[in-house]
Amino acid sequence: MVYFDQNREQLDPRVTLRKALAPEGDSVIYRDQPVHVAGWAKRFLFNPEQLETSVGRLSGGDKRAS
Repeated sequence: MVYFDQNREQLDPRVTLRKALAPEGDSVIYRDQPVHVAGWAKRFLFNPEQLETSVGRLSGGDKRAS
């Protein structure tokens, strides 16, 4: 079971997008398969350059995607 906070109040504004999407390393598990964080971010229309952006600098819409 996964819970998504729609207001994203639990996101630390100091953490990078990379860390917010994949807190345990460089990949996430999707349908029992590892997906590199850059590929995962691309699914939500983030550019690879945005992975090092702090969550606090993202727009409200971008925060909802992360």
